[in-house]
Amino acid sequence: MKIPQILDDLFDSVPLKIIHESDNDIQIKSPTPLSNSVPLILGVYNTFHYKDIELPTDPISLATYLRLIQKNDLKLTSSSTGLTKIPFRGSPYNSLPILIGDSIESIQKIQKNIAKHYKGEEFFINDFLDTKLYNLWITCLLTEKFDDEIYHKLFDVKDFEIYDLKKEIPNWNDFKVRYPSLNLKKFYNLQLNEFTEYMDLDNLKLASFIIIINEFLPFTEIGKLIPPEIVERSYKVLNNS
Repeated sequence: MKIPQILDDLFDSVPLKIIHESDNDIQIKSPTPLSNSVPLILGVYNTFHYKDIELPTDPISLATYLRLIQKNDLKLTSSSTGLTKIPFRGSPYNSLPILIGDSIESIQKIQKNIAKHYKGEEFFINDFLDTKLYNLWITCLLTEKFDDEIYHKLFDVKDFEIYDLKKEIPNWNDFKVRYPSLNLKKFYNLQLNEFTEYMDLDNLKLASFIIIINEFLPFTEIGKLIPPEIVERSYKVLNNS
């Protein structure tokens, strides 16, 4: 796998940090407990069916779900999803996904725990994609024009809930805090240019992002950039999960 120049520059400029796997592994179980431990469920905005499998409709939730399935040596099946749909206002963070067990964990906490299992170059690629893909997802939602049906499919909202959701999107992942004064269109174009440099990475998070774009937003500027062979490869990642 050839590392894009944008990542090479990152490796050269930032000291390497290696995080070793710890005993505090995050776990996900199916709604029917696989053991006597407390089952953990991933709360998401909405779901869609791919073949006979139920999957989250947003790329952050899909990537998180697939990684948790992978980490716990589970298989994607129609009878063991470990997913539940909840209103985004039902989350204490006003965003999803959240992990629900004996406590509730935000996506930031989930990603931090998942990152413990990456080492060296993989850690940096994972961290890089967490930031870049979340930013790209948010700016896509804020910049592109969607009809109400798209919001309903992605986030299970309608009518006044769509307006409420749109107001909340800039707060996701502290986006508004990190970019308090921003020309969204220019920032979006910059991210699209960067996306062309790393979209062929062989990575589960990237595959999840591409799948959601292909399923729901192929008409967007992002969708127009993705070659058919990369879309096909992304679905292979899903089929092998």
